[in-house]
Amino acid sequence: MAPGDEEEAARLWAATWSDMELSLGQVPAPTTEEDHQRQVSRFAYMRAASPEGCFVAEDAGGLVGLAISMLQGPNFYLSYLGVGTSAQGQGLGRRLLEAARGFGAAATGGFIAAGPDPRSMSLYLKAGFRLSPAMQAFGVAPGRAARPAWLRVGEGDGPHLDLVDALDERVRGTARREDVEFMVSAGARVVSDEEGRAYALVGPTGDVHALGALDEAAAHQLLTALLAGSMGEMVKARWFSCHSPWAFRAAADAGARLVPHGALMTLGSMQLPASYLPNGAFG
Repeated sequence: MAPGDEEEAARLWAATWSDMELSLGQVPAPTTEEDHQRQVSRFAYMRAASPEGCFVAEDAGGLVGLAISMLQGPNFYLSYLGVGTSAQGQGLGRRLLEAARGFGAAATGGFIAAGPDPRSMSLYLKAGFRLSPAMQAFGVAPGRAARPAWLRVGEGDGPHLDLVDALDERVRGTARREDVEFMVSAGARVVSDEEGRAYALVGPTGDVHALGALDEAAAHQLLTALLAGSMGEMVKARWFSCHSPWAFRAAADAGARLVPHGALMTLGSMQLPASYLPNGAFG
């Protein structure tokens, strides 16, 4: 991926995702200009942060495929893999995955937060990834629960970022300060408990970008409060799997709605932390 490819890559990704939803009988949500610019900014950040892990495929008409990957500590993360409808069925997705895996060849573990497309899951399984089905939760209407006294909301200043770093080191095994700073610059807030045992990154539209805690009790408490509407907005959280049973209990306790949402895929030595909900792009 070269500087300047981000605009076309963002349009390709939006079209690819919409086509995938249509193929599954779903109604795609329209992509707003704000959505588009947010995706452009994310691709620009990821290209700058991991230039050797970003790949595109093109034909005479422009970009027809993309793969974006990164390394964190000993692990390889595939953040995006998409092929335009006109170029599907030609093995392009496999070749893009192989290019990304070549970039991460020295990694001992691998991770993909896969969307609900069964063709993608099949591709990753054939590449050796293990599959854990995932779900997402839609919280209740705002105001059902008052904001508890222990809930802290920051704007991403130094102390809040230090807390995220410390918990990520303990829970994930590695911090990712620059990634968190990027999410905060895009509008995410750092939400935590007063004892600093758990944090969540909550985006401007109510998406939980990531949640990490020292233990399952702290993770459950924070997620329950978020899904119950205590932030004054409806919150959505993703990537619940068999590795995070506390998240399903939190959704039930908050009265949230659970629906299927793709799969978490792991490779090699990669183990998903029990008290963590990953970010789909940044792990």
